[in-house]
Parts: sequence; C-alpha cells; structure tokens
Amino acid sequence: MPDVIPYLPSLGDCRRWMALRVAGLDTAEAWRRAVPLPGRSDASGRRHALRALTRTLVAGAHGQEPVTLTVPLVGGASAVKRGDTEAWRVSMHGDWIRRHRGALLTAYSATPYYTHFMPMLDEVYASMREGDAFAGFSTALFSVVEKVPGMESVEWLGDLRSDPRARRICREKSAGLHTSLSVFDVIFKRGPELPLILMHSTPDDAVELTGTH
Repeated sequence: MPDVIPYLPSLGDCRRWMALRVAGLDTAEAWRRAVPLPGRSDASGRRHALRALTRTLVAGAHGQEPVTLTVPLVGGASAVKRGDTEAWRVSMHGDWIRRHRGALLTAYSATPYYTHFMPMLDEVYASMREGDAFAGFSTALFSVVEKVPGMESVEWLGDLRSDPRARRICREKSAGLHTSLSVFDVIFKRGPELPLILMHSTPDDAVELTGTH
C-alpha cells in the first residue's frame, strides 16, 4: 500500500477514501487502503500503479479529450521502479507547474468555484522547490479538498447511508460525473456538493472495509 496521496486524486479514489474515513480510519490510513498496489510478483502492474500516483486527469478545453498531468520525480522512471514512495522527490524540470496551472485555468476558469479554490492550490504550487518530498506536496494539495464545506469532519456523513432519501439525493447529484477525472473537476464545478457526491458509491468504488473498526 502506498504511503502517499495520489496527485490531485480522482473522484473514484476519493470515494473509496471517503468510505474508509466514514468507517473510522484517519486520512493517512484511509489513503493507504483506498489505493492498493499490486504485489511485487506483478512488476508491470505495480509500476503502472506507482506511476498513476504522480498523475491526474483533468477536463479538456471546450469539450476536448481529458488531459493527463504528470508530476516529474527526481530520478524519473528509476525512482518509480524502486517503489519507495516515501523517498520520492519532486523535480522542477520542464516548467511543469506553469503547464499544470495553465491546464486547470483553461478547463475550469469559468466554473463557479474556481476563484475560491484555485488560490489555495496556487499557494501550494508556489511553495514548491526542487527536491521537495512528493508525499508532502500531494498531502498539501489534498488539504484543499478537506477545506470544502462539510469535509472538515466526515462522521456526520455516515448517517446518510441509512437514509433512503439521502442516498437518492447523493445518487442524483452524482449523475453524469466522470470518476476518472480529478476530484477538483467536481470541486470547481459543484463546490459544497462534494461531500454528498463522495458518499455515492458505485461497484467500481468498492473497497475492503474489513478490520477498519
């Protein structure tokens, strides 16, 4: 299980994380279980899953295909192959922060909540330096998700699962959303509806909850 939060994690990843948080796990342990890695016997699958931790998918401009954004690591593919996520360090090669911020601007600047949440991401991006820990970087970005109204404490969301009307509302608010896109696609577009959207689970969002209490 990785010891880092994925870069601007997907809606699907965040739903699995939310299920584990509501079940009683803290944020770090919930992430370790929400994004499991294949065993070392599956070397190719494991490398693919590790690379995915450094990537996110955001909407394309004007209805175009989604865009993949990747955070470069010091040591490149070799660092990924070693699989020691705690040792990953961010490389500032290639002016990628400008490109990532530009992609978010192009895709989401016209959305209702972009001007509220993007400055928080900008603060994290502006603080980055060559060799900073990837784990700290991705955690700082995810802290913006936890600042969405209703996300400060998730315990209250557990009660929604036993309420048929609440489950229906969660399902309706989730209609048409793409779980492979970054959760910030939802945040920029829907803002405070995020907790309800995360509470709607699909079979693809299933997660092992055994032993979480």
